[in-house]
Amino acid sequence: CPAWAEPGAIRLAVFLWATTKRLQMSFLEHLVQPLVRDRNAVDLYLGLSYKYGTSWDKHANLFVADPDLFGEKEAGNDSHFNSTLLQRIKEQGPCASLREHMAFFEDYALDADGEAWVNWAQWWNPATRRTFMNQYHLLRLLWHRALKFESSHAVNYTHTVVFRDDMLWYGDVNFRQVLALNPHCGSAQGCLFTAHCSERDRLSNSL
Repeated sequence: CPAWAEPGAIRLAVFLWATTKRLQMSFLEHLVQPLVRDRNAVDLYLGLSYKYGTSWDKHANLFVADPDLFGEKEAGNDSHFNSTLLQRIKEQGPCASLREHMAFFEDYALDADGEAWVNWAQWWNPATRRTFMNQYHLLRLLWHRALKFESSHAVNYTHTVVFRDDMLWYGDVNFRQVLALNPHCGSAQGCLFTAHCSERDRLSNSL
């Protein structure tokens, strides 16, 4: 991919942790494709849970995954899911790569402080809080894999994006236009953007 050698090209590391049954693949169409069409590079670092438990209360025990990726008849068919996922990423072209695909099937062991936090009943129930711990632990592992890739290949990412499984992208993202919103982007100070659901209509119109 020429973006790794071209000055000014965006080299994006995308970190996505997901429960397979809730994974929405719209990010390929609306985030990855516009970037690679503009001669940028996008590397994917995916952490996937293959635990087929309950979803959040409103959709408990319902299958809500992207039907284009993983039809309801294939629920629990990990080989079908993996092959479809890899094919969809490969279709994006040589500037989109799956650098890491980590899976977990069981909860990570926590120390005493972690267990105490999980069982603290304020705001979320223990199962939800344990899920958060699993996700943050997996994100930390993926982050170190990205640092290792940079070090071993003598390259660097210019930007990172982190999001969860059920984030649905409604339209193409103009990444450079997003960066232009903050004058610190590209400087030593850097910049940070977070999603704000209550403002999604205004943002979708401006981006």
